[in-house]
Parts: sequence; structure tokens; C-alpha cells
Amino acid sequence: MQLRYRRSGGIAGIELAASVDADQLTEAEGRLAGRLLTEPAAYRPAASPLPSGAADLIEHRLEVSDGDRSESFRWTDLDVPDSVRPLLTTLRGLARPV
Repeated sequence: MQLRYRRSGGIAGIELAASVDADQLTEAEGRLAGRLLTEPAAYRPAASPLPSGAADLIEHRLEVSDGDRSESFRWTDLDVPDSVRPLLTTLRGLARPV
């Protein structure tokens, strides 16, 4: 299973990216990646308007793929599911400027 992560936005606007194999993740993070692929609707943000002044929000994009299956997600810091935050923290630590 492959994960491709991209973080953009924020005040500095520095874009970061990482591409990792699930084998590089902890067991719990690997299980979560599998659930993102098999239960994507549970992790999609509810449609809601951004608050005023939201131009500096950080956006997280994640694509999880395994063979012919692939799911893509897009969250801001305001709507990242709490259960996904540890995985994004790990991916952010592996990411490099692009």
C-alpha cells in the first residue's frame, strides 16, 4: 500500500510532500491507512463553508492506493478527523519541501 501526502498553505506557504510505503508506518498507522482505503466515507469532511480569514489554513492532501484501488482525501486543519491526525503528523515528519 502506498501513501502520497502533500501539505500546503499556511502563513509561509511552504509546500511539503512525501510518498511512503505502508511498511514505513507503525502498525496502527498501517491499519488506519487500510481503513482509509476500505471505508473512505468515514474520513471525508462534511461540506461546510470556510470561516473568514481562512486563507492561511493548512491543507492536507492524501492519496492511499493499493493495486487498482485508490482513494484521495483533502482536509484543512479545521476538518481533519482526530483519528487521522497522528498519521498526518508522521507523514509531515517524512515530507520534504517541493
